[in-house]
Amino acid sequence: MVGVIVLAIVLLAGSSTKNDTVGRPVDTGSLAPLFTPVAGLRFVDAPAGLVASVRSSLDNVPGAKALFGEIQAKGVKVGDRTLAAALAVSLNERYSTSPGFADNFKAGFKTGFGADTSTDVTLAGEQATFYRKANGTGALLFLKGRVVILVAGRSLSDLEVAMTGLVTNATGHS
Repeated sequence: MVGVIVLAIVLLAGSSTKNDTVGRPVDTGSLAPLFTPVAGLRFVDAPAGLVASVRSSLDNVPGAKALFGEIQAKGVKVGDRTLAAALAVSLNERYSTSPGFADNFKAGFKTGFGADTSTDVTLAGEQATFYRKANGTGALLFLKGRVVILVAGRSLSDLEVAMTGLVTNATGHS
């Protein structure tokens, strides 16, 4: 499922506003700080080979090499319970700051993901977009600065908890 979502991400394009907090992932594009434990969440490695598979898929999409940088995939857990699958991608600053990038990226993601509905939500003081497919699968997408974060699963409340932690780590907002 994460592989399909990643392929959907590649089909997109969009703009963002920069966060004034220097050194945060939204400014630097560095993904490592996203996956530090926060608010009772912990992040576990995705299955072996997943990131390499995602990278390989992206490399086969025209223009994707120039757009996307680092990729990380993790499971998001509270205790022993898995809340969501998370995928984070750093963006080339040249593209991420282009006018209209965010809107185009989100529209492309909705189509590529096959979502029937999308709704904007606010998490940790930041805007994210919730997408739902007819089969019940949901995804939250956060796009700001040089970072795209996607969490996928079935429960909106679990997705919100997972994304709130990731957005907190990305922006410094809580």
